[in-house]
This record gives sequence, structure tokens and C-alpha cells, in this order.
Amino acid sequence: MTHSVDQRKDPMGAAILDYQTTGRAGRLRVLSSMFDEDEIPVAHLFRSPAEMPPLEQRALTEARGRVLDVGAGAGCHSLALQQRGMEVCAADISALSCEAMRLRGIRDVRCMDVLRDHINDRFDTILLLMNGTGIAGTLGRLPAFLGRMAALLAEGGQILIDWSDLKYLYETEDGSHDIDLLS
Repeated sequence: MTHSVDQRKDPMGAAILDYQTTGRAGRLRVLSSMFDEDEIPVAHLFRSPAEMPPLEQRALTEARGRVLDVGAGAGCHSLALQQRGMEVCAADISALSCEAMRLRGIRDVRCMDVLRDHINDRFDTILLLMNGTGIAGTLGRLPAFLGRMAALLAEGGQILIDWSDLKYLYETEDGSHDIDLLS
């Protein structure tokens, strides 16, 4: 059994598929109880390697062997690697995002929850880019999440991660941080 997000509750997947099929770019509003409202331009999710930040470019350079792109979204990393001749599995929980990736020509797209669905394959590289570790949900669940990722690695495999330092969201006026690192 594979798990996916309810399409009625998938504004990001809807925006990705809409951009893929119409070429019109809007913005995704990001609402959180932890920080002020933010926006992500949908076109940003379709960027080319030349438009990616240096850390993402480096990750694409370091990727080797068979690659699993976790939370692939619009598939910009998967597509870039596939165009370099690499074997890439693009995995996302959003059926709408998966449809957009198939339309983009990504050959191995899997609509699945990598934490819950069974995966027989092993990978030489696992990509967790654009804050992909956020899939863990909390710091307390990070060890289990990374253990799951490690279990998907072939012998000698690697996990490539980037992240944003969000501690500024919790900084108080006196410079200390008001955050519960255990939840």
C-alpha cells in the first residue's frame, strides 16, 4: 500500500501541476505558527541547476550511482541528474507533484511516503534538499528518520542534506533562544 496526501489538501502539489501545465507562475503562501507568513514563487521549484544555490549545485555534483530524491516536489534536482545520465528515483507524497514530474519527463516517479511505504530498492545517494529533513517533523523524530534513510542506502552509500538555520525564528530580544529542542 502506498500513502499519499489528500489532493484536496495539497496546495503545493496543485500549484506545481498548474505551473507545469499552464506555465503561469504564482506564489505559495507559507503559514506557520512558528514564523510570519512567507511566500515561495512556484517558478523557483522549476529552476535549472544554474539557478540553484551553490550548496544544491554541489550536492548534484556529489551525487553518484543510483539516486533517491526524497520529497522531489517539481523534480528540479531529479531532472538535472537524469539529464546527466544518472538513474534517479523521484519520490514525493503528493500525487499532483508526481503527475507534474512525469509530465516533465522524469522516468522513475514514485508517489509514496518514504517513511511508511515499503521500498525494496537500495540507493547509492539519497538527496534531502530544500530542507528535506523537515519530513521528520520534529528534532525528536530525526534519529528515526535518518535511520530509515540509512536503511535505504546501498553499501558505501551517502545521504546529501541541505537545510536552513531557522534559529532566528526563536531569538528573543536579549539574544537567547526560546525553543524546545526536544519536541
